[in-house]
Amino acid sequence: MVGAGRDDSLLRQAFDLAADGIAILDVSGPLAKVVLANAALGAALGVPAAALAGDPLQSWLYPSAAAEAQRAIGEALAGVPRVRVELGLVCANGSRSWAQAQFRRLEHGAEGALALVTFTDITDRKALETAAGSLPLEMVG
Repeated sequence: MVGAGRDDSLLRQAFDLAADGIAILDVSGPLAKVVLANAALGAALGVPAAALAGDPLQSWLYPSAAAEAQRAIGEALAGVPRVRVELGLVCANGSRSWAQAQFRRLEHGAEGALALVTFTDITDRKALETAAGSLPLEMVG
């Protein structure tokens, strides 16, 4: 089929050009492992996207966010169409950022389970929330 190859190529191009970070995770085991990541996610974490393959998602999360990510994965696998959570990310250089992650089930069968996750950077918003939280109540109002 001539069109199928072109469709696959266009899909891969859209995946690679997306502004948000995107990962496909193998969630069939106790740790969610990256199968494929796009360039935006690699750039956000400070590594080449290809280097993320095989890494557990949990290795890039704040320790306090691992349970939240696991809960979101469980809900997505159970059939909840879109599960959104805010996750703290630890970059390769040790810096930290925040992302709103949206988990969706891709496949769940005898061969395993896959999930699609999009990561939207919300670091600036979280900084504003923190700053606003430290202001006297009279100033916030």
